[in-house]
Amino acid sequence: MISNWIHQMLKIRYLFSTLRLAGIRKLSVCGCPQGGVLSPLFWNLVADTLLRQLNNSGFPTYGFADDYLALLVGMCISTLFDLMQSALLIVEGWCRQYGLSVNPSKTYIVLFTERRDRNGVRPLRLFDSEIDVTEQVKYVGVILDSKLSWTPHIEFRIKKACMAFGQCRRTFGTTWGLNPKYIQWIYTTVVRPILAYGCLVWWQKGDMRTIQSKLGHLQRMCLMAMSGAFSSTPTAALEVLFDVAPLHIHLKQEALSCTYRLRVLGLLEETPLNRTSTHTSLFPLLVNWDKIALAPSNLTISCNFPYRTFSTKFPSREEWTSGYLERSISDGIVCYTDGSLLEGRAGADVYSRELRLYQSYPLGRHCTVFQAEIFALMCGVQSALQQHVMGKVIYFCSDSQAAIEALASANSRSKIVIACRTQIEELNSANAVHLLWVPGHSSIAGNELADELARTGASHDFIGPEPAIPISKCWVKLQIHTWTATQHRQ
Repeated sequence: MISNWIHQMLKIRYLFSTLRLAGIRKLSVCGCPQGGVLSPLFWNLVADTLLRQLNNSGFPTYGFADDYLALLVGMCISTLFDLMQSALLIVEGWCRQYGLSVNPSKTYIVLFTERRDRNGVRPLRLFDSEIDVTEQVKYVGVILDSKLSWTPHIEFRIKKACMAFGQCRRTFGTTWGLNPKYIQWIYTTVVRPILAYGCLVWWQKGDMRTIQSKLGHLQRMCLMAMSGAFSSTPTAALEVLFDVAPLHIHLKQEALSCTYRLRVLGLLEETPLNRTSTHTSLFPLLVNWDKIALAPSNLTISCNFPYRTFSTKFPSREEWTSGYLERSISDGIVCYTDGSLLEGRAGADVYSRELRLYQSYPLGRHCTVFQAEIFALMCGVQSALQQHVMGKVIYFCSDSQAAIEALASANSRSKIVIACRTQIEELNSANAVHLLWVPGHSSIAGNELADELARTGASHDFIGPEPAIPISKCWVKLQIHTWTATQHRQ
């Protein structure tokens, strides 16, 4: 059926156009509908063949949608241009094979070098058109100049951020308009991310006085709009009043978060911790601040779940307090789970009268409440699997809506959520598993016992090396924010 749908869309797709009483109807003979759900997939299936041809021929090529980048490295400039011309000939042959074309006016050649002697530089040819060598090119929103100074990119980003704030400036004035906290939200959520785009590769430029001056001008303009202060007010005082770090420090914070995410996902080249000559040298700063950043991370590549066999339900508080729901689930196996955080230490617990479970687990100081809730659910599921429960109706009651929604989601990037979801599916293959939300602190006997056990677990230290479970990305980001605040105070 799906194959027939796709065939109809590709082969028997009509285009309609009307103007007053006149109309025209044409059969589409090529291409995919713009905005179609399957259109990107169809394009990738075709475009991937070009990437394979170029990479198999020894030309490292990268693609993002319909933007391609071929990168050649060498010592002899004339040889590099000869090789690049060979790569363009492969592109021409591929276009003829698939009936596509490349616009030479949107194709750029940039020589990244600091050498003054550029003998061998010459225009290249693509479809009988000459492509001249340019000093810079914009790729996926980042301006790459021939010396990788990043100055054109930073100036472009600052200009774009100023324009965005200028458009928002119409909503408030010195004495009228939006509340200052909403103006700060506009700056931190709309304007500042525009500036920080791609800062992973150019954050080092923020240490230069000239760049700091340009960044400070943008931040001062926004802080003055928030406060309505006199023009003589120092920028540093405004940054302290609004608890906004200087932009060159904020850029390091964003680059640190991105570096950590790419590193734990295996998408960033491993760099020795003592190496400080590249843009990846920020990670040693995080390690020196807290070595737990080297511990296993809970973040992983997104995992998609094709289907869900167990059920989730969020009853109202009245259904629980009236006792109706407790009576309706009393015929099955009921398991209450909870997670707690007490004085920086986390704990989890599982309580079930039918499974004879009354257990608390200390999880140490590097665990979030969300992770504790998921861990508690996973312990209950593991206990049922170990006791070989079969043919039963099992209810897992948790007071964390976030945990239940994460387990019911169609995809996840959390290792512990993926592991818990897999075990729930395994248990549900021989039973009927239901995840129920139970309101906390509502005098529900099972939940009160679970809450008491969770606090007991959180009151004890974890015995063994920490972390007890992989550290959360949110916890690491909190450490990065703490590092940023420390730099700001200094």
